[in-house]
Amino acid sequence: MLHYTWKEYFIVIGILLFLYYTYVILRYYRKDLIAFLNGRSINEDQKGEELEIFDPFENRRQPKHFVPIEDESYQLAEELIIRIKAAVAEASELELTEPAVLRSIKVLLQEYPTIQDELLQAGITEMILEEFKLYGFISPSKVEVNGLWKLALN
Repeated sequence: MLHYTWKEYFIVIGILLFLYYTYVILRYYRKDLIAFLNGRSINEDQKGEELEIFDPFENRRQPKHFVPIEDESYQLAEELIIRIKAAVAEASELELTEPAVLRSIKVLLQEYPTIQDELLQAGITEMILEEFKLYGFISPSKVEVNGLWKLALN
């Protein structure tokens, strides 16, 4: 049987650890090591470079029922939102009645018949209700505002 002393054991373990960490540093931290040996900081080497951000959802498939909304629909929806906000603000200043304000909103909705996406319509409906709450002069229900969409698009 071979007999090793504790001193010999620790020397072998030390050499093995040195070899392991040398491999790890060379394998995974090569750029950092080269920058360190050249006397530069890591941040100086990365100036002008954009950091790559890992997105865990990048390769995730979209659900079968997902239908992307066209950019044109978003642009039209943004335009409609701006016009509705202006109309509600003006109606508040003029102190119009609820039926008159809802008619004007319906007319605006009729000018955008291509906004057929239910999610966009729901978002715009919520925005309309929030605008009415903001100005506080009328308070139609969500059902009434959804009814405006049906009237406007039929």
